[in-house]
Amino acid sequence: MKKIACLLLLVLSTFAFSSCSEYNKVLKSSDPDYKFTKAVEYYEDNRCYQALPLFEELIASVRGTQRAEEAYYYFAKTHYCVQDYYLANYYLKSFVKTFPTSQYAEECLFESAMCSYKLSPIYSLDQTDTRIAIDEFQLFIDRYPNSQLRDSCNKMVDQLRQKLERKSFEVAKL
Repeated sequence: MKKIACLLLLVLSTFAFSSCSEYNKVLKSSDPDYKFTKAVEYYEDNRCYQALPLFEELIASVRGTQRAEEAYYYFAKTHYCVQDYYLANYYLKSFVKTFPTSQYAEECLFESAMCSYKLSPIYSLDQTDTRIAIDEFQLFIDRYPNSQLRDSCNKMVDQLRQKLERKSFEVAKL
């Protein structure tokens, strides 16, 4: 039994060290194409914490190239993936301002509004983020009136407005 446990521990540690060494090799690589490919691979495998430093490094090295738009898109999406909604909101909005004609612009503007939606606190707290979320959803609807996401936006705006109404009701009740 001890031999099986030791063998299992040896196999698991070998796997852990090999995956770490592969990631370190990617981090130390000077080839931006290789880094980008691996970063996208990590992002798609939902290993966002590993993809984030790679994309952060790539942003500076691919600026002004054809790959810049895609790298910035994944960088912003990776912040969303790690649930850092403040930074994701900032980078998604920045992406839309930097690349307004991008194929990803609509998606990024919607996800920026979703970040604000997720940052909206419960009704009893300060509702500044709720108002910002409503404004961002309205901006999305104004900019993309024929979007398939329009109904989802309207539904979430209704939920946010109900939260504001409940806040006003509870304040009046006091």
